[in-house]
Amino acid sequence: MQYFFLVSDETFEFNFDLFETNIINLGVLLTGLFIIIKNFFKELLGTRKTKIVLEIENAETSLNDSNKRYMEARKELSQINIVIQAVIDQMEVTKQNLVINKVPQIKSELSKKFNIAIGIIRNREEKMFIDVVKDVYNKALNRVVIKLQKQLGPTEQTSILEKSIFELGEF
Repeated sequence: MQYFFLVSDETFEFNFDLFETNIINLGVLLTGLFIIIKNFFKELLGTRKTKIVLEIENAETSLNDSNKRYMEARKELSQINIVIQAVIDQMEVTKQNLVINKVPQIKSELSKKFNIAIGIIRNREEKMFIDVVKDVYNKALNRVVIKLQKQLGPTEQTSILEKSIFELGEF
């Protein structure tokens, strides 16, 4: 291939045949671009894959923790149901004794025991519910804070926090 023509008086001129002169340049350029783009995308996709794998692992860990907490709550609920059933059975026996023996005196005792049992059960239910809500709230809040810290700058974080505090104050 000739990039220059040798003219009869020994001077050089450009060869303007684009196909002949630029095919090598285009080949080199395309090869270089392919190598650079390939490495860039390979690195970019590798980083993205690592992030996705970490997010999946974090989600699986949170799911396992939530499932464990859920199973504990179900276990406590079944225990409370057993206590409720025992109280109900005891109340039935007491009720039968009241009808047979001393209706007015036993009525007041039964009412006291029933109210105490209901109070205990409600306290346990409320405590379990509050614990589960707090746990879920804390985990969700921590995830949101971590994501916001990764994605937002300091001024954006400050404005979001101020807006959230203002909204909390309205309740």
